[in-house]
Amino acid sequence: MGYKQPRIYRDLSFLYDVDYVEKDYQTETELIKILAHRYKKTGEKKLLDVACGTGGHLQFLKKCFVCSGIDISPAMLAIAQKKVKGVRFQQADMRSFNLNESFNVITCLFSSIGYLRTLQDLKATLSCFVSHLKSGGIVIIEPWLAATDYEQDRVDVRTTKKGAVTLIRLSISKRHRHFSIIDMHYLMVKQHKACYWPDHHEFILFEKNRFMNLMKKVGFQRVIYLKKSKAYPRSLIVGIK
Repeated sequence: MGYKQPRIYRDLSFLYDVDYVEKDYQTETELIKILAHRYKKTGEKKLLDVACGTGGHLQFLKKCFVCSGIDISPAMLAIAQKKVKGVRFQQADMRSFNLNESFNVITCLFSSIGYLRTLQDLKATLSCFVSHLKSGGIVIIEPWLAATDYEQDRVDVRTTKKGAVTLIRLSISKRHRHFSIIDMHYLMVKQHKACYWPDHHEFILFEKNRFMNLMKKVGFQRVIYLKKSKAYPRSLIVGIK
């Protein structure tokens, strides 16, 4: 995607579920189910989670949908396959996947789409979404932050624990043109031993009107923008085919 994939999705993937142990996947998926019931015009319940990561949302979505998940990272998929049973996983790039089947609901959550580097990448991804949806099906996308919501020159520190592992994460946020740059520093403590790793993330800042207009251009009949709420921590975009 124009720069090296962050280490948290590669050799540091074992830290991911520790880092996000407090993320409320269950509550988030409840809203996904409500939106699917409200907007999709098809009766079937086939769902594809794009950039599914370690399967955090799928472990709850599979209770109501026949689920599949794709991700570009073999390391993340390996964790998902062990953690979430009854879901078909496949390695694929969101910009170019071709699964030879269609779905009623496609999700792309946790701002994964923000890693796309260019407008061409975004158009290719949205085209893949619409081509894999049944008529009347929906896509639910969680975009990255808009420029007005992004706080540059910010430093955050948080500590999470899972089992015998304690993880301290220091995040330093910067901005370069239309990209948000986040350098993360991980300190893991396990059995009285400490290990340190740096990581680097770049997200393209979200432009609502351009994003929604592009969705219409690639074939979505209706596009709805939902502001962040208590039910979901960030804004969402729903596209109906």
